[in-house]
Amino acid sequence: MIGETLAARVATDDDVSYEVVHGVRVEKTSMGAREVVLANVLSQRIMQFLGNDPPGQSVVEVLFAFSPDLERRPDAAFIPFERWPERVVPEGDAWPVVPSLAVEVVSKTNRAEGIADKVEEYFAHGVDLVWVVYPRHGKVYVYESPTDVRILTARDTLSGGRAIPGLQLPINTFLTS
Repeated sequence: MIGETLAARVATDDDVSYEVVHGVRVEKTSMGAREVVLANVLSQRIMQFLGNDPPGQSVVEVLFAFSPDLERRPDAAFIPFERWPERVVPEGDAWPVVPSLAVEVVSKTNRAEGIADKVEEYFAHGVDLVWVVYPRHGKVYVYESPTDVRILTARDTLSGGRAIPGLQLPINTFLTS
């Protein structure tokens, strides 16, 4: 399935996770258990912070259609209702909305070049904040633009920035080195 064009995406295996890059369907390697749990924990913590009447939705492993030839699947993401006023998730593989926060949890199958490409693409399509989490190293890289990055450790607190104002997550509560 690697290298399959969009036009050839007729019959596909629903269990295969993929992204579309430059119009080409690319199979996405599965995350490890630790990384999946971490993405879920971050998504849950975001929703807990937002309370009973949240201004949006946090999701895990959802495919977003950024453009006709680019569909990306961040490990976690937050979509504010202002970007999604109908509040109904459409049927189909890819959701045509741009999250305000994209989270990548790095596992042994990720390549540095691939992560850097995603960070660039996220900002080019309107994402406000990107967290790149390195569980093995106990660090979170916080991108407020492709060139404005801070590296945080377990001693620091992760902020929601302009994507989720007021959100403060002590890193040592979800990530240990």
